[in-house]
Amino acid sequence: MKTFVIKDEYKKLIIGYLLYFETSKRFMIELQDDLAIKDVPIFFDHFVEEGITTIDPDWSRRYVEARIVPRDRQNIKSILRDAGLKEYDSFQLLALSRGRCSQDDCSVMLTEELPDWLILRRRKSLVSAIPLSDFRALLIYEDHSIQLLNLKEALEKDKSLRVLLSREQDFREVKLEADGRLLCFSEDRYLLSNELYGQGTVLPISMEDLDEILIRYVTDALALSEQLQVSRQYINKYLSDKNIEPIRKSGKNYLYTLQQVKSLVRES
Repeated sequence: MKTFVIKDEYKKLIIGYLLYFETSKRFMIELQDDLAIKDVPIFFDHFVEEGITTIDPDWSRRYVEARIVPRDRQNIKSILRDAGLKEYDSFQLLALSRGRCSQDDCSVMLTEELPDWLILRRRKSLVSAIPLSDFRALLIYEDHSIQLLNLKEALEKDKSLRVLLSREQDFREVKLEADGRLLCFSEDRYLLSNELYGQGTVLPISMEDLDEILIRYVTDALALSEQLQVSRQYINKYLSDKNIEPIRKSGKNYLYTLQQVKSLVRES
C-alpha cells in the first residue's frame, strides 16, 4: 500500500489521506474526522455533510482522475514519454504531479507517516469473511471481534449488488481487497467493511476460541490414523469408498470435518 497526504496548502490543513493498493490498483480516501464544509474543496462537500469519512474506490478514482492528465488526451503518448512512463499509470502520474490542479489549493503527496487516527481506523478492516447460507457471513475484524451478519439488506439497498440475491454462488465467492477495507464480489461490486462493522451480532468468542474450535473440528488422514490406530491407507480407502470429499486440499494433505468422518470414528 502507498499513501498520499491530501493537504490544503493555503489553509495549511490536512484533509485526509489517499491510499493506493498496488495489487488491485484501487484508490481509497480516508478523511479526517470533524471536518467542516468550509474546510474542504467542493469535491468533498457531500461526504462531509453526510458524515462519510471513508470514500469508496469509485469516487476516490474520480478524485484522482480530476488531478492527472486524462487517459484520452490527444497527445498522451508524448506526455507519458516526457514523464518517463511506458504506459498510462494513474499512481505514477499522481505522484509526479503531486495532485496539483486549478480547482483548489490542495496537493496530494506521497508520505510514509500515518497519523494515529488512520492507524486506529484500520481496526474496522476485515481479516476474514466467511460466507454462510441464506446470505449470512461471519466477519472477523482487525480488532479481533467476530460478527455474524445477514447481508441481505445491504445487498438489496445497492442496485449493483441486488443481482447477487439470485446468484448465491457468486455471493459465496466473496473475497477481501484493499487490506480488508473492501468485501468484494467482483471488480465493481463491493461493500465497505467499516460500514458493516457493528451491524451484526457480535459473537461472545475470541480469536483464540475460534482457533481452538477449528483445531478440534477439522482433521486429516494422518490425525485420524493416529487417533484410531489404523493405517493411513485404511483411512484413505474408507473415505474414498464413502465418497467423502475433503473440505480443502493442500498438496497431498486433505482436510475433513468431524461431521464428515463421524461414521468412521463410530465404526472404529
